[in-house]
Amino acid sequence: MKQLLKNILLFAIVIFFVSCKKPNCDCEQPTTQNTPPAVYVSGGSGLTVVLKDTVQINMVVGLGQPHNLLFISDKKDVFVATTSSLESYIYKNGILIYAFSGGTSGLFVKGNDIYSAGGNSNSTAKVRKNGEILYSVETTGSVCSAISSITVIDNDIYTAGWEYVNSYDPNQEPYKIKIWKNDKTLYTITEENRNITATSIAISGNDIYVAGGDERFLAVWKNGEKLYRLNNGVSESSGVIVSHNNDVYVGGYMGRTAVIWKNGNILYEFSDAQIYSISISEEGDIYSTGIVFLGGHDTKSYVWKNGTVLYELNLYRPNAIVYK
Repeated sequence: MKQLLKNILLFAIVIFFVSCKKPNCDCEQPTTQNTPPAVYVSGGSGLTVVLKDTVQINMVVGLGQPHNLLFISDKKDVFVATTSSLESYIYKNGILIYAFSGGTSGLFVKGNDIYSAGGNSNSTAKVRKNGEILYSVETTGSVCSAISSITVIDNDIYTAGWEYVNSYDPNQEPYKIKIWKNDKTLYTITEENRNITATSIAISGNDIYVAGGDERFLAVWKNGEKLYRLNNGVSESSGVIVSHNNDVYVGGYMGRTAVIWKNGNILYEFSDAQIYSISISEEGDIYSTGIVFLGGHDTKSYVWKNGTVLYELNLYRPNAIVYK
């Protein structure tokens, strides 16, 4: 379990939907609508740092967890969730607004409501709304569950994660990927003799996409059915994105090769690097963040745009990127 959680902590999960909305009146729009888009990156160790176009704008207490714990609202408010010593902290623009017991591995903001998901090891995963427990997700029998990603569509909450038996019995059932709609199971996904976990969820129209797998298996599922397998060797998934034309992008790495896949095919790859998170603009530009290995234990952090270096970051291990 500890190894699986460590692997999951390698994933930086960012989910972003591209939509085009036109105002239906000539009334004055909020000034935030005219704010130019920017690249937001979070990461760090010991303290979590948020950068906006390479300039530090926030520093908050808590580990720089590599989950989808950075969220930028339409008003350009910056939300960050961190975990330290099994305590979770949620910040808005650098100010602590909620603190509660248990880990947090998913964050989503809709209107004035802040949704988070997570929990402690060997327990049942929970969804919170504005810091208060909303529900525990449904599980099969006396098993444990974990959530890695959350998104909210209309009034429904969708989460992706997995369920498992907390036992050292070698004959126990393998881990199963679970997709929940509100507190009820929507899909259960299994792979024979594999402990698979979900790393991210994205929704486009009526279709639900999930990325996940294990240390040597990476796949994307659509509505509970395998859409494609990406790699048979060492591979990690860092996210899944659905663009306006329904292309599915996954960013991650295979060993020390950073990769971005588009619809199951390699779009960009570069050696001696790892990608931890990706985001996409309305124009279809792909922004990603991660590290480049320099030799020994030395690394440098970067942001790439369409596979080309955009800039170097003065940040230890970037974990999440949002272009908005």
